[in-house]
Amino acid sequence: MGRITSAYSLYHRAAMSKTKLPSPESFYFLNGLAHLGEVKKTDLINYLFYEYTTGMEVISKLLKDNLILEKVDLADKRAKLISLTAKGKQVLNGSYIQSAKVSEMIFNGMNNDSIKLCIELLVDIEEKHSKWVPELKNKEFDEMYHTICK
Repeated sequence: MGRITSAYSLYHRAAMSKTKLPSPESFYFLNGLAHLGEVKKTDLINYLFYEYTTGMEVISKLLKDNLILEKVDLADKRAKLISLTAKGKQVLNGSYIQSAKVSEMIFNGMNNDSIKLCIELLVDIEEKHSKWVPELKNKEFDEMYHTICK
């Protein structure tokens, strides 16, 4: 898994350099906003499993480049909500083309049945860790291990 993840990361960084994104990570943030809609910054950061400081740096770049918009949350005047701008949607759509190429590179040569089997086998693992990671991401490794493998 580690080697596949490393290969994917290499290809993804190279592919995103061909886009108008300020950084490769920006793709995940814009894509997350496309799925979640208007959300608090921390909600997006947690959804993506990023560390707070790193997530805020990416969000700042996206705001600076007018790819996302920030406004006051009417339900909680202290909080700010972010959402995609028209420019952000346009850049994201162009980035999807590059992202699809990365997936094509990773799964090149596999038939559709094998890809479907991979998804079937991994969906439970993804769901399990999607629940655990937000709670555990700032814990020490031993606590993470004991919580998940109790």
